[in-house]
Amino acid sequence: MQAYKFVLLIAVGIGIVGSAWAEPLTVEQAYRAVPHQQTRFDPVSSAIMDAQETEFLALFFELTDLALVARVSSQVAQAESAAVAGRYADILPRLQSLSVPARLALAHFLVVKAVTEQQAYLEQRPSGTNGFDANDPLVASSHLKLQQAYAELMRLYPQENTHNKQAFFDHLCSLDFE
Repeated sequence: MQAYKFVLLIAVGIGIVGSAWAEPLTVEQAYRAVPHQQTRFDPVSSAIMDAQETEFLALFFELTDLALVARVSSQVAQAESAAVAGRYADILPRLQSLSVPARLALAHFLVVKAVTEQQAYLEQRPSGTNGFDANDPLVASSHLKLQQAYAELMRLYPQENTHNKQAFFDHLCSLDFE
């Protein structure tokens, strides 16, 4: 019953009840479906990053937003394995192929692994399943990796401005099932 309420709340919150999913979910709709605000990373006001790190994080967070859309779309639509794979087909290769600055290699690795685990979890769910199982090993592992990635960004950029620290949190926590 709890999972049904979760899916219904998402569907109502993003305005898709009764729709045929003719239009893809937007990033803004996906954020409205999860309990996190959308705070965009601001590359212009970055305090201590070099240009390569700033450019990487801007693109990286655009891709994590797309991963959020894939996740929310898969959960709400109760997608079959093939549909889930299709939603992630473009995102994961792009995330994996980014030119990663050396200092950000660990955070990148952790997020790619977390998104990969989320995809695997959604693909293995029985068709028609609502919500998610917080006790599933893939959900728990993904959760841990996203927390570690956030901690790594905070360790690397302790003097970063408040807005971008909030963006780190919101981008990564919005991806988290828990």
